[in-house]
Amino acid sequence: MTHARIAIYQVRPGTADGILQQVQAELVPQVRAYPGFVGYTAVRTGPDAIVSISAWQTREHAEHAAAEMSAWVRANLGAHIVSAEQHVGEVVWRITAT
Repeated sequence: MTHARIAIYQVRPGTADGILQQVQAELVPQVRAYPGFVGYTAVRTGPDAIVSISAWQTREHAEHAAAEMSAWVRANLGAHIVSAEQHVGEVVWRITAT
């Protein structure tokens, strides 16, 4: 069963666009090379709010990615993050268009 890492960020006003661009340019290429990578999605949930969802083949892969991604965010975006929350868990079901 696939596992997911979900991160919820509140960012400093006016920084979301820059953060999303930096993540896409710098972090995403690294994440794609992590073991067990399945997919990655970024969602802007408000002007200063971002949710990151990544999918992994196993819980171990998801936990490894969670540690690596959190460290990258702290090192590269820490000054722009107001709050961060992270969760790792089993994907129980998923519905897609046919």
